[in-house]
Amino acid sequence: MHHTADDVCRYPGPDVIIIPGGPGSVAAMANHALQTYLKATAESATVVASVCTGALPLAATGLLEGRRVSVHWAYARELELLGARYERARFTEDGKFITSAGVSAGIDMALHLAAKLAGQEISQRIQLGLEYDPQPPFGGIDWTQVGEKELTRQRRGGHGRAFNASSGAVGGASRPVAAAQVGAMSAQSQRLFTVRRADSNDGGAILACLAAAFAPYRNSYTPAGFADTVLDSQSIEHRLSEMCVFVAVSEGDVVGTIACAATGDEGHLRGMAVLPDWQGTGVASALLEAAEAEIRNQCRKRITLNTTEPLARAMSFYEHHGFTRSGRVSDFFSMPLYEWVKRL
Repeated sequence: MHHTADDVCRYPGPDVIIIPGGPGSVAAMANHALQTYLKATAESATVVASVCTGALPLAATGLLEGRRVSVHWAYARELELLGARYERARFTEDGKFITSAGVSAGIDMALHLAAKLAGQEISQRIQLGLEYDPQPPFGGIDWTQVGEKELTRQRRGGHGRAFNASSGAVGGASRPVAAAQVGAMSAQSQRLFTVRRADSNDGGAILACLAAAFAPYRNSYTPAGFADTVLDSQSIEHRLSEMCVFVAVSEGDVVGTIACAATGDEGHLRGMAVLPDWQGTGVASALLEAAEAEIRNQCRKRITLNTTEPLARAMSFYEHHGFTRSGRVSDFFSMPLYEWVKRL
């Protein structure tokens, strides 16, 4: 069962808040509703806990600033950029905040939390019921042997998200967080970029990005089809006012963009573009994640998008990210336009 941030926010005064980790952690940092909810409810909650990378959206609120915090070890640097003090431990308790390291450490934290709330006897019975008695076949982790190479490998196989260490605000959060922005880092190239909402000042850069990204396909489009795809100063202004537009930015330059809008029970994506030099670095995935999170937060049931025949690589990308052809084909300036859909 999938719950949006809006679903969670219907519970105004929880005694215990537990934030899970996983691939959605970065998107959660940019979720204004969730950030506002956490800050409002943490004050009255008895316990505020996180598992694995769940500490990152919690830290983005500013609630963990200066506190001792555990997180998945591969994301310790990002945690410290958000003002927390990383502690390598299965779990760490600092006041009402209890945070665990990687996912298995969440079990240790959960047993501690059960004892805290219901007593040691109950916690031990839970442990027995789980038959939780870890004995790794190769012993414990030798942290002296874990270096940058393994860090890269872990991030490539896991969430693959990091942060640009430049000052700014986290997503739509009302509180600026020094030295951290929601962003992403390609594990292959280690190239830093941030993803944020576009504003009216980004129009020219978005046009340049669209033109560069689609230039290799110009001869495969009809003139009218190409013009409609890369936009102009008037149509980009309209898109910025009518749709939610995201941009990926590196060192002040727009390197990718995507737009989304919600109508009825579905969201629709338009204008995904990534500069040629940045394709294959994770920018497209990060932009898609941001757009999907925006549509989910509006409680839509599915996402649609349209592609043309020349964009074979894009179609493969969308298929890899869970989209399938709906079978609907329409005319796009004398070119076939294929609809793709993804259920949420």
